[in-house]
Amino acid sequence: MPNKVNVWSGTAWVDKTPKAYTNGAWVTGTPMIWDGAAWMSAAPTPQEYPAYVTGNGTTNSGATSTTTTRSTAARMNDYIVSIIVCASGRPTLNSPTNAMPTYYTMTNGMVMGVALWPFNGTQGNVVWDTRNCGAVASMNLYYRYGDVSTTPLAPVISISEYTNTSSVPLPGSADFTSAYVAFTTSSVLTGFLWPDGVTPRATQLGTFGKNQISIITADTPGAGGSPGSLQLDTTVGTAAVALIQIPGKSDGKPTWILGDTTGSVLDQTTYLG
Repeated sequence: MPNKVNVWSGTAWVDKTPKAYTNGAWVTGTPMIWDGAAWMSAAPTPQEYPAYVTGNGTTNSGATSTTTTRSTAARMNDYIVSIIVCASGRPTLNSPTNAMPTYYTMTNGMVMGVALWPFNGTQGNVVWDTRNCGAVASMNLYYRYGDVSTTPLAPVISISEYTNTSSVPLPGSADFTSAYVAFTTSSVLTGFLWPDGVTPRATQLGTFGKNQISIITADTPGAGGSPGSLQLDTTVGTAAVALIQIPGKSDGKPTWILGDTTGSVLDQTTYLG
């Protein structure tokens, strides 16, 4: 029994579990946990498509560390996706200490680090050691109702690079929720446009006139096919896009996804009844 308390009487263990008086009777209280925002009797039930909650980011250059403040909207078992892109050198995740990042080095020397972990209700800000990284941009994304029992060590499904382009093709989405993370370096990037079927999320653009890193994010339910391309308002020397899967839990039922031209086509793969 959760929260059960037994006390040794000298001859036997006696149940001394604290009780609360409710509806005319003394009953054992329901165990509660603090999820970072409220007292809950149980963790949220995982869903097939984890929902985006919020995101925030920051940029700097030449700093010994980069801190991205934890959002006050975070609740226990929310997935935190931490992304950092460095002009050169490899960052180190200092906090939280229980998360394990994966790293990807681009052909131009830029390095992307990605870590994904479920929020435990007490973890603080995300801190990366960036003393050897030069220009840096970082981003935290928060997703709710993910399946934390299957937390992947390497959440990046794919990563692609492009040169001298203003159009960045997106890879085909994966199961559950697919987050797209595009990044580039430019002094004149001020705008962009995601294709239909993709929902824009948090964005951290570099300062106009300075050759800084920008991070642009969006997501979509997993549908299998590519939703199209991210359009930039200027030609950039190098751009990259990573596909990150936010694991959910299938309910075993088919799902019709608006805009899915592969698996959700009326009269071909999908029938409404």
